[in-house]
Amino acid sequence: MRNKLIKNQLLLFLLCLLPGLYSLSASVEDSVYRKLASFVTNVEAFNRLYPQEKVYLHFDNTGYYVGERIWFKAYVLSSYAHCYSTYSRILYVELLSQEGQVLETQRLRIEDGTCHGSLELKPGYYAGYYEVRAYTRYMLNFGNIAHPYEKEKAAFFSVPNLPIVFT
Repeated sequence: MRNKLIKNQLLLFLLCLLPGLYSLSASVEDSVYRKLASFVTNVEAFNRLYPQEKVYLHFDNTGYYVGERIWFKAYVLSSYAHCYSTYSRILYVELLSQEGQVLETQRLRIEDGTCHGSLELKPGYYAGYYEVRAYTRYMLNFGNIAHPYEKEKAAFFSVPNLPIVFT
């Protein structure tokens, strides 16, 4: 009989405690929700005040020979809205050697968020890995020159009849 009484009292105690635990849990969830909503609001405000750009290059081929041209189309997008950017008018495209030395630079006019161009693979280039880097001056405001669009591991072979391959 005493065991049954203790069980009933314990059950009554837990039933009384349950609404309190639920409201405590709800307040914790509400607090987390408020913090998350505040974070999202701050990120959206930052993106409105300081919009950033991203550059994507679309190449015509995956392999090239020395003497050929690398044709490409560039897309300049707003990183927040993922639509064509209107902040920049000039795109800088560079061909870099294995040592990071700029071999060729082009300035291309951006119209409606896109532009196109080509880079010549001159006969004096040695076999190895090269990079194509593209950026706008607006991107330099955010220190993005370390992370512009880069196509890495482009191997240009100077031996005739051997393909040049992008990996």
